[in-house]
Amino acid sequence: MSLPPSRMKDKLIEQLEKAYQRLIQALDRIPDNQKIYDNWTKKELIAHIIGWYEEGVVGTPKILKGEKPDSFRITINNYNKRSVEKRRKMTLSKVKKEMADLHKKWLEQIKSLDEDQIIGFYGTLLGKKPINVEWMINEGISHDNAHSEELEKMDKN
Repeated sequence: MSLPPSRMKDKLIEQLEKAYQRLIQALDRIPDNQKIYDNWTKKELIAHIIGWYEEGVVGTPKILKGEKPDSFRITINNYNKRSVEKRRKMTLSKVKKEMADLHKKWLEQIKSLDEDQIIGFYGTLLGKKPINVEWMINEGISHDNAHSEELEKMDKN
């Protein structure tokens, strides 16, 4: 049984916020200088995550126009590397602030959309797969939860 569209939008927003809060809590338990995912520091991991929030903010309007987000044009590894390099000279506190600001901006952007914009298909393809805003949001939820899970495992060791 599928949810009514307005409830679906609320549920996606709730899941995105819950995944973000879980990620923040997991990050807060890891020491700042500890090497983590892919031998990154905490700052580099956050810079990587910021890249995907940035992609949400910039990519959502592109999807609504039937255009491809930037991450669809290069390999994921190159996209991640670019996100980290872009923030290499920033302090940890600045990357944390940018992450919070971009997450908030993406949430506000999603809240401003109607249900048809979230579930509608406007012509964006990833390979042959049709992509919409709902897909982008679900990818964000999955990404935050995957990193949270990794960090939570590290915290238990």
